[in-house]
Amino acid sequence: MSTPATGNWSAKYAEGCEWCGTRIPAIKAKGKSGSPTRGLEAAHIIAREYGPEHEWNVFILCPTCHKIFDEVIKPRVQAALEIAVTGYPKKIVLHCPSGYGSNLDAVVGEFIRDGVIFIGVVGRDCVKIEEIIDELVVGDGERNCHLLTSSHPNETVEDAVRFAASLTGEFKGEVHVIEI
Repeated sequence: MSTPATGNWSAKYAEGCEWCGTRIPAIKAKGKSGSPTRGLEAAHIIAREYGPEHEWNVFILCPTCHKIFDEVIKPRVQAALEIAVTGYPKKIVLHCPSGYGSNLDAVVGEFIRDGVIFIGVVGRDCVKIEEIIDELVVGDGERNCHLLTSSHPNETVEDAVRFAASLTGEFKGEVHVIEI
């Protein structure tokens, strides 16, 4: 397949949205690349200004699917890839809107593995979740792990982030929110 920058994607656009299959009638206007847009849009995995216009970096999507991709899927995939490559950040606000989940033990194990030094918990059952995290960190006492935790009942994610950002000394640094 040719790329928008170097060729004609008319056939690809004619197939419809790659996710939902919606076919949108041709529009006579041309897109940024000069290809007929047909109301479909090129959604880039790596933003156009940073990534290539190759087939592996572009989905042809209807406006609705493009919005879902940009606002929901792409940020989650990018965050997951960042964690897979670099590990978890050192300061985390753990947002638990649904309360305790069975995956907490595994996630805390990953936090310990990656050297996380602070976890602030906010959301449903945050006090209970903080206690469980403390128990997991202490374990049988053989682990040499130093991890500060806090819970933030009746507070917003923003409140917990502000608290985490106010920490100084060895706990100084950027705060990342992770939702489980």
